[in-house]
Amino acid sequence: MAMTAQQRTEIIKDVQSEISSRRIEISITKSDFIAAIDAWDTFLDDNVVAINNALPAAAKAGLTTAVKNWLFAQVASKRSPLE
Repeated sequence: MAMTAQQRTEIIKDVQSEISSRRIEISITKSDFIAAIDAWDTFLDDNVVAINNALPAAAKAGLTTAVKNWLFAQVASKRSPLE
């Protein structure tokens, strides 16, 4: 399920704060960055079945959606950590 407008506002605020505190240089405009967040949200919504099907049967059946999402985020963040 796609994020609500409130969730998008919260993630934009959280991401901007993280970028600022880590002094990460971003070479696109704020509106382009927000569009990237929206695009990821849409991609995840459009591909939820494929993402779920990538899991072994036991995980697919035995984990809640929240745990699956958390696990996905953990793996993704470790693959390319911010420095």
